[in-house]
Amino acid sequence: MPTHTAWHLNGSLKFLIAPHKAVGVLLLLLAAVRFVWALRNLRRRPAGSLKVKLGHLCPVCADVCRPASGMARQFQAPLGVAHGALAFALLLLIVGHVGMALVHQRKGRTNFAAHDVNGDRI
Repeated sequence: MPTHTAWHLNGSLKFLIAPHKAVGVLLLLLAAVRFVWALRNLRRRPAGSLKVKLGHLCPVCADVCRPASGMARQFQAPLGVAHGALAFALLLLIVGHVGMALVHQRKGRTNFAAHDVNGDRI
């Protein structure tokens, strides 16, 4: 159920509107920082196929588009209707990304834990 529909059906949920907007602005700022960080570290990325590169690019794009579509919804722009769908798509991307990392970890192809904790090269 879209958030705006939930707020209209149940008036007791209206207190969530302000924190939802604040979190959205914070996520947009974090997405911008992440995008700049990704550009600065582009050469340090491990080699991979086109599928791998697109798989890592999609969450970054969704991180920028989701809060941007929320802002568009706030100003009643056409892109705002995609806000809920983008949030759900990002959730699916996160679940898929974690799932693939676990599959690779289980098969012994990569030690992601060492990379994430120590910064070791993969």
